[in-house]
Amino acid sequence: MHQRASWNPARRNRRTGTAASGYKRRAPFAIPAPFGRQREPRAFHEQLHSPVIVWRQVAGHSLCFAVESPHLPGGFFHPCTVDDLCAVLAGCPPHDVARVRMIVLRQPTRKQRIFSRAWGRALFVRHGTPVIVLEAQSLASWRWPLALTPEWARELARLRADGHTAQRTRRHWLITPSPDALRCTLLWRTLLHELGHIADHARCLSGKGQEVWKTRCSSAKEDFAHRYAQERMAALQASGQAPFPAKNDSFRLLGDGLRPKWFQPVFSFAAAPERKSCHSD
Repeated sequence: MHQRASWNPARRNRRTGTAASGYKRRAPFAIPAPFGRQREPRAFHEQLHSPVIVWRQVAGHSLCFAVESPHLPGGFFHPCTVDDLCAVLAGCPPHDVARVRMIVLRQPTRKQRIFSRAWGRALFVRHGTPVIVLEAQSLASWRWPLALTPEWARELARLRADGHTAQRTRRHWLITPSPDALRCTLLWRTLLHELGHIADHARCLSGKGQEVWKTRCSSAKEDFAHRYAQERMAALQASGQAPFPAKNDSFRLLGDGLRPKWFQPVFSFAAAPERKSCHSD
């Protein structure tokens, strides 16, 4: 009489890892693409979620600010207030400020911080309408690889000048921000840098048109924006308009529909260093 062999736990089931055992392909770990059935596809940094709209008069120009609520449980906040940004723009050339249609203070998602980390962005939406986007930040440190390109080596020097602490370890650079350093980077450098991109874009359009801007290499665009920011900051310092203390009047913020805690750092926030290598523009 044939006896049935005992169950062998080491024997592999043929259906393991196949569709018959319930296996299915997982969605890729990436930023979700917003290009669905929308008539006007928008990139992820063009999508806003219930922002607070604030209007200001800057250099004789009516400027719109869209402020998203930062992720407070994650330690995020906006290092600059609306009045801080207006004070810096008031010292810039009026014709450059008049080109800006909106300034957005947005909260990036976790995947956006991993795959597309940035201080800010200059966008040209809806037939080239200039928009400046400034990202919410946190006090969590981040890592850069030891092998840096010349451009990122210069960026590391700029971060140190802003007040960030850069420590070299055995495997990476560990960069630790502070509230004052984040405010310096966003207000005195990123805002002027993105305004330089808008001025460069307008200069290209006044020449041979849109094709000049599209065919121009990214390094040339970045060099122009860095020079523009340095020249503007030097002019603000020479005229005594910079630096200045933070303009975070609670009553004015509440009057605009904003919450003061959105612009206050969470000092108790402690998290592991973020693994994304470098900020992008």
